[in-house]
Amino acid sequence: MKHHNHWHTFRYAGKAYTDPQRRRGEAPSTFPPFAVKDFLSETSIKHAGTVDRIPAALDWLKQGATSSPPVDGAQFLLEERLAWADRTLGLERGADIIWGYYTNSQVYVSLSVIACPRRPHEACPIGFQDEAR
Repeated sequence: MKHHNHWHTFRYAGKAYTDPQRRRGEAPSTFPPFAVKDFLSETSIKHAGTVDRIPAALDWLKQGATSSPPVDGAQFLLEERLAWADRTLGLERGADIIWGYYTNSQVYVSLSVIACPRRPHEACPIGFQDEAR
């Protein structure tokens, strides 16, 4: 049984940082966390929005990847990635999508769709009110 009822979207575009650089405080607070659980607890990262339907999440991912296309577009295969994301978002567990890639101008782009709540009966830490609750 699924316990998430919506997803939060996060977008970052800028310089990439390694885990050691982030731990030393060299990455800006808007850089995505390395642990998925931290997306919903770190308020400084760029929260792009909230979606409560899989097609809306897929549209958001497609728009993000289209507006900032990856340098390896022939390898990125957007339609295949969207099909995989569609299947993944419908799963009971592991229903998060995190894409990270470089653009032609060497900008690192991270597009993340994070399931919420993380555990059954938890409230949304960002404050989204599900109408079914």
